Amino acid sequence: MCNLIDGFLDDKMQYNIKFIKNKYKEEIELLYKFNKLSYKIIDGYKGKNVTSENEHIFPAFVNLNKLYQSAVIMLEYGLISSSKIILRSMIEISIQIKYIFLDENNIRKLEKNMIKEALKKIKYIEEKEICNVFQKECLEKNKKELNLKMEQFNKDEIKSAPNFREMCEMVNCINVYLYYKCLCEPTHGGFSTVRSLNYFSDKGLIINGNEDYSDFKENSLQVIDVLNIVLEEMIKKYEPNLEKEYLDLKRIFEEELKSMLK
Repeated sequence: MCNLIDGFLDDKMQYNIKFIKNKYKEEIELLYKFNKLSYKIIDGYKGKNVTSENEHIFPAFVNLNKLYQSAVIMLEYGLISSSKIILRSMIEISIQIKYIFLDENNIRKLEKNMIKEALKKIKYIEEKEICNVFQKECLEKNKKELNLKMEQFNKDEIKSAPNFREMCEMVNCINVYLYYKCLCEPTHGGFSTVRSLNYFSDKGLIINGNEDYSDFKENSLQVIDVLNIVLEEMIKKYEPNLEKEYLDLKRIFEEELKSMLK
């Protein structure tokens, strides 16, 4: 491992990544295999008829896989805390996908929530008089369009989507919600996260800004575990021909998990 003078942007970082890929070869190969499987699902979508459901599901799934790849890159760089921030976003997308799977009409509930949040932002901008940032005409136009959509939702008696905890309960993922809450600390840069960067040596307080590869296997399995929240359902619903490949990978994943917990 090379000593990095300029942190993660140091030219020598590439040598450290090569070292890590060799040291944790099996873990990284498994991460890459799950990625390839996910993209087979995405490629299978090409040329299929567009429905209201898959029109929303597949863009969300593509975004989920981009985040998965980002988390893998963060692990390779030793940016463990950053990978956990990404995991939280992955969970949010995964739960919304599962919520849509429950009932296609839930799409409109999620859309209503999105419009409500946008109107709140506009109200805040107006109250704080920060139209120097946002052109007033553009703001009024967006507000008018959003209010028209909200009126239609209310006319159609579309309810708002539940909060995130309730959504997790509805899709039988309360354990995922608990993990999600645990990820709040690294995501929001809480005190324990800041404190973990510090350690003492004979020279006094040191700020540890370099890479961290501790518990690499555990962290890599966590990334796969979050992807698996929706992966099996996506395969069963859209690409059942990939089920055997998925089950083989899942078996390897579970064996690795068991070996780590011994």
